[in-house]
Amino acid sequence: MERILLDTKFWIHLKENPDKFKQFYTCVNGNDDIEVLFASPNFIDLIKSEQQDAIAKVVAHTADSYLPPLPDGGDRYPVTEDPLSLIPDLSFQQQLREETASYDEETTLRIMFRSSNFSAPDYDWGEELHRYRSIVDEYGLKYLMAIAFDDYLELGDDGIYHLDQSNIEIIEFLRKMSLVYRIGVLDPNEDPDPNDMNDLALCASAIVSECSVFAIEEKWVNVDIIGDMISDLLTDQDIEVVTEYSDLLPTIKNQIGSEDGDR
Repeated sequence: MERILLDTKFWIHLKENPDKFKQFYTCVNGNDDIEVLFASPNFIDLIKSEQQDAIAKVVAHTADSYLPPLPDGGDRYPVTEDPLSLIPDLSFQQQLREETASYDEETTLRIMFRSSNFSAPDYDWGEELHRYRSIVDEYGLKYLMAIAFDDYLELGDDGIYHLDQSNIEIIEFLRKMSLVYRIGVLDPNEDPDPNDMNDLALCASAIVSECSVFAIEEKWVNVDIIGDMISDLLTDQDIEVVTEYSDLLPTIKNQIGSEDGDR
């Protein structure tokens, strides 16, 4: 099974280009070797998008499964077929569950987009990131990792604290390391986009949900956040990362062909 996760800009591209949507739909629909995922960070981003009904149609017709908000810990991601699981507010989720009980998936998604008002935090998180960046500049990235995972530091026989990664649950590790690496590549004059938090959650989601193809913004590929986190997990996981829509379908088809060849 080849799992596909798309950055929000790719969903918007499909909504704005009916011909591309038709091509994507033809490629993935009814193919038992493909599972298209739609994640909570996508949902949060698209709440602010125009033509939400069109977005709901694209998602309902192409997404096979949904990824709820990334939990704080654990080693497995609860992939589900329930679109309402995308909503981070559980009380609001339950309210909409009751209101949409008799509706189909597309209608439920339309109501979700119209009714929700979640967004990226409005506090100045850029200032906080730059404060941590100064720690990296002075002491190095490993010192920042020690701060992020202070509960897992163990005093060695050499009198130095060491990080015991084996005790850290995979999801907690990925959540924190994505932020550590983001801080590590922060430019001194950069004003971080609040939506970066959603992008980082999407990167972590792609790894923990064991995606085969991940379509993401080029800036995250340029700093190799995905590759660094996979390397830190000490796994042989291989994710094909694409940054342009023109590469998406060929990459998916190539993955399917590779899987068929391995059988």
